Amino acid sequence: MHTNEQIKTKFKAVKKTLKAAHLRATWFQDYTNAHTITNALQMVEQLENEFDIKFDPPCGMSHK
Repeated sequence: MHTNEQIKTKFKAVKKTLKAAHLRATWFQDYTNAHTITNALQMVEQLENEFDIKFDPPCGMSHK
């Protein structure tokens, strides 16, 4: 099993890769792929936020 820091590093790497792919798609005016990549990036960010809430809850919240 991975530590929280390892998982956060993986999220960061995935987001960096998606942002680079988005930049390439935009550069080549491939707007369909740019839109799809934007959606994928949003889903990864949402998953990351859910992970943060579940495994690093704000003060006063318990793990579920």
